Amino acid sequence: MAAEFALIIPIVVTVLIIVTRFGVALSQRLELNEGVRAGATEFAAGRSNDTVWSDTLSRFHSATPGMNASDVTLSLNVDGMSCSSDTACRVALAGAAGRVATISATYPCDLRILSFNPAPGYTLASAATRRVL
Repeated sequence: MAAEFALIIPIVVTVLIIVTRFGVALSQRLELNEGVRAGATEFAAGRSNDTVWSDTLSRFHSATPGMNASDVTLSLNVDGMSCSSDTACRVALAGAAGRVATISATYPCDLRILSFNPAPGYTLASAATRRVL
C-alpha cells in the first residue's frame, strides 16, 4: 500500500500544480479582458474630459487589481491615431464622434510548472473597441 502511494502521489501533486497554474493564467486573461473593456468604455465616453487618458488608465487599473501595473503595456488610439497623454488623447477625441476608439493591453504570463516552462515568454493580449460618444 505504501509503495503504491509513493508512486502515485508525485503524479497527483504534479497534476494539481498544472491545473492551478493554468487556472491562474485563465484568471489573468479574464482580468485583462475586463480591464480592457472598462478602459475602452471610459476612453470612448471621455471626449469632453480633459484627463481622459489618465482616467482611462485609472479605470483599467481599478478593474485589474491582481495585475502588476508596471508589467502591463497599454495602447490607446482613436481611428488609428495613437495617444499617450491627456493632451494627445483630447486632441485625438476632439472631432471623433462616431469614430472607433481602441484600447489594447499585453501582460506577461508565467506558465512555469516546477522547473519546466512550456511557453517561455508567453504574453496575454486583449483589445476592445468602442464608438466615441
